[in-house]
Amino acid sequence: KRDELETQIKALFSELDEAPKVKSVERLGKISSSARPVKVVLRSRNAQISILSKKPLLKGNDKFGKVFLSPDRTVEERRERKQLVVELKEKVKRSPGTHYIIRGNRVLVAPRE
Repeated sequence: KRDELETQIKALFSELDEAPKVKSVERLGKISSSARPVKVVLRSRNAQISILSKKPLLKGNDKFGKVFLSPDRTVEERRERKQLVVELKEKVKRSPGTHYIIRGNRVLVAPRE
């Protein structure tokens, strides 16, 4: 199972034209029939930034379209992010025609693509 997981992660990185050095890979949560998150620790912060910047490339991908990539956050960062998501949802509810995004520690209006 572990080898299969590492193979899938390498395929994902290959799809993004990346070949980072992986420090560790582990499944999180209790064993269940639903999908569980995977924590991948990379040796280089630059590799992490590069991969996260390319995550929109996975959106239309048949194999990895449902994969969600996010940086590891501290408890405080998760708390702040959660507040920003609540703020974003409130703004969307108030003006549904406007597109909002979270950048840094702020909710911003973004042009629709």
